[in-house]
Amino acid sequence: MAIDRTRYRGQAVLGVGGMGEVKLCHDEVIGRDVALKCMLDDVRERPRARARFAREALIQARLEHPSIVPVYDVGLADGEGPWFTMKRIRGRSLDSILRSARDGDRESVPSRRKLLTAFVQVCLAVDYAHRRGVIHRDLKPGNVMLGEFGEVHLLDWGLAKVRGESSTEPLDLAASEDDATVTGSLMGTPGYMSPEQARGATDHVDARADVYALGAILFELLTLEPMVPGQSTISLLSATMQGMPRSRFDRDELPPELADACARATETEPEDRLPSARALAEMVERYLDGDRDTQLRARLAEEHFERAKQHLSTSTPDATEAARADALRELGRVVALDPTNAAALDLMTHLLVEPSANGEVPRDVEPELERARDDERRRAASSAARRYLLWCVFVPVLALMGVRHLPTVLAIGVLVASSALVAAFIGRTRPISAPLGLALFATSSLAIAFTAGVFGPFVLVPGLAATNTMFFALHADARHRVWVTIAGVLAIVLPFALDVLGVTPPAYSFSSSGLHAEPRIVELPEATTTITLLLTSTLLVVVPTLMNARMRDALGDAERRLTTQAWRLRQMLPAGTRDLLARGSRRPPR
Repeated sequence: MAIDRTRYRGQAVLGVGGMGEVKLCHDEVIGRDVALKCMLDDVRERPRARARFAREALIQARLEHPSIVPVYDVGLADGEGPWFTMKRIRGRSLDSILRSARDGDRESVPSRRKLLTAFVQVCLAVDYAHRRGVIHRDLKPGNVMLGEFGEVHLLDWGLAKVRGESSTEPLDLAASEDDATVTGSLMGTPGYMSPEQARGATDHVDARADVYALGAILFELLTLEPMVPGQSTISLLSATMQGMPRSRFDRDELPPELADACARATETEPEDRLPSARALAEMVERYLDGDRDTQLRARLAEEHFERAKQHLSTSTPDATEAARADALRELGRVVALDPTNAAALDLMTHLLVEPSANGEVPRDVEPELERARDDERRRAASSAARRYLLWCVFVPVLALMGVRHLPTVLAIGVLVASSALVAAFIGRTRPISAPLGLALFATSSLAIAFTAGVFGPFVLVPGLAATNTMFFALHADARHRVWVTIAGVLAIVLPFALDVLGVTPPAYSFSSSGLHAEPRIVELPEATTTITLLLTSTLLVVVPTLMNARMRDALGDAERRLTTQAWRLRQMLPAGTRDLLARGSRRPPR
């Protein structure tokens, strides 16, 4: 049947290929524009060319898929040669889009997501054809058309092969300048044809050859450069047959999932490739699903970040810590959703490092701090009990020196023993009550004050009072330290005042020969007194030193634990934020 010129009125030429041209025509019967493809005059008389053209029309007509251009009418008349009409499609070829992207015209280029979505549709169209026994054999960006409304069309089925057909017969046609399809015994386009096509093993070409071409298209879509390097046909064919090294796919612009998809689709040996175009489509879809999840996570992270800033901006001074806690919870969700969110990490760093505006600790932290202080006080009380027991040794020494006032010596012994017992009891009590602490301080301070009866208020007593006062000041609250200090001073001042007022005999006498310590509650034999003064003076140096060393070791252990914990926490943050947190951020929240 010849072309019905009264029905199909030609308007313009849409394109010219190696065997035919496509014209825009108006279908007068239906009243729509169609694309009419007919053979060129110089190849119309060649039987093999006519047969291939007719086969293209019939194959395309039998493939009913949204991404395969539908055929409306077919004519196989001998006079004008075969022809067929099909849907007139509008849009841009993928090849044109990629050229624009390479030229930097990003405004006219769809997003990567849209291009990958279109690529998935192409893969599914190819898989549809494969399931119906048709192999395209000439897949390339120039044969993919993207419409304005999301349509995707797979074009040019001129080299398609029906499974089971022989396709070794050469077709001696000259390709146009815009059509790089190799003619002769090679079927396909260099750079996109599979290695088996490049070797000319056309009878062994199956659906996996199209999978190879799809992998090459995917690579070019992502990197904007051909997968197979080379300029001439020979160099392209040679590179194709050698195969692509895995390093070819190790590129920054290739996400690992898609790099793997490209590599697996373009293996040199067909049996090593992905088994189908659908398998390739599913790999790309899995990547797209993950990308959508990433976008959703980023949006949710931004919402939580805004809530965190809102908590901080609307808080009052009385509610500062509660607002900081709410903000930190929101920021924790931000980091969980988007670990690379620099703004959230900076704000979190600021809230973690900087104290609150009023300098107070959160209300919920106070009980924990109190429990920690109680634990430390119990340990200190146990240590004090051992120290007071050491003081008890001093009582027999007083007896050896010769007792002059037994009640005072006994009072010293009772007070020191009581201090040791109370300290031991506190070391086993939870929680520590204020009366118990006051009782311990009172008994120990009185014991020191009574000791002034031995050598007076200015010998031995100041060292004992200083050691005892320092111990209690270390573990007292800030508001109690002044009273602890005053009580320690009174352990020296009161015995002196009693001496001055004449309540007790004076401890010292002065003459031209010097200062004399008067014996009051014990005798002061030379040897025993000297040894006693040496030992007590030595202990007054050693005991405070050991006490301070123990405290310093405890602080050092706490510092090491906190520093180690901070270091481990910083490892969760990006390098820049880790350095900022290590130094201590002084920047205000943004």
